[in-house]
Amino acid sequence: MPTIWSDTKVITSKIGEFITIARKSQQGIWFLASVTNLPQQYEIQLDFLTENEEYTLEQYLDDEADLYTKGRLVSGKAKKGDKYKINMLKGGGDLRVFTPSIPNQDTNVKVIDPG
Repeated sequence: MPTIWSDTKVITSKIGEFITIARKSQQGIWFLASVTNLPQQYEIQLDFLTENEEYTLEQYLDDEADLYTKGRLVSGKAKKGDKYKINMLKGGGDLRVFTPSIPNQDTNVKVIDPG
């Protein structure tokens, strides 16, 4: 995780309940992080991504069976304007990493369950 950012945007928040922040590394990788203290479900639009750029998406999700020691990783593609649902468990979070794609890179969506 980078410690120096070239851009930071608060996407949505409610004081004392949840927050979603997007941060861009100096290498052009966007990190979209959400945390909550209560169960939350809402939709966001990826307006912060660069126009006409395709990104590889890695999404780290809470595991309903074991919130604190297990999780799931989902991979796919994303672009500016795409909409995503944020669905967090009580005390949970959501992390999505958007890396600019390399042409002809594998575009298959993979779901990895470490459990």
